[in-house]
Amino acid sequence: MIEGSVWGGACDLALTCDILVGCETASFAVTPAKIGIPYNISGMIHFINILGVNKAKEMFYTAAPISATDALNVGILNHLVPAADFERVARDIANKILQNAPLAVKAFKKQFLLLSKGHSIDAETAEKIQSYRRIVYDSQDYGEGYAPFRKNAHHVSEASNRLQIVNYIMPAVVQVVLQGMLQEQDRG
Repeated sequence: MIEGSVWGGACDLALTCDILVGCETASFAVTPAKIGIPYNISGMIHFINILGVNKAKEMFYTAAPISATDALNVGILNHLVPAADFERVARDIANKILQNAPLAVKAFKKQFLLLSKGHSIDAETAEKIQSYRRIVYDSQDYGEGYAPFRKNAHHVSEASNRLQIVNYIMPAVVQVVLQGMLQEQDRG
């Protein structure tokens, strides 16, 4: 369930979810260009596979957020609903999934995971990409852009850790429902 800004690494993390339900306040941005850091190869392939190369380029080059409507149109969001309907929609989807044969759903999930990894790259291409990344890491831009993060590093909350665990362990939409419940628990 997506409400508000999902920027930087959080955007990549959100794209690992099976099904995303968002409301009109959701926005997504990939921001490494703003702070002068390169992005990891697997993450870039992940974005290309989900968004297509042109939208991925735009998001990386501009670091500008896209709206919930745009996110729905490019396939980041599966559903765009009023925030008040989050839990109901997520539960409806989860219930539809739960009505199906669990082994088949599990097999689909594993197949999607393998098939969405993208195409392999040869060693020469990997070396070229790494040389581009090294130029950025060795630059003044990187040092200046990353310095504030080193200064203001903070402890990852227990809730954040739980959400990451839910994201990697729970199948399909069930994780979305549990994430919402964890967020409500942390607020209360």
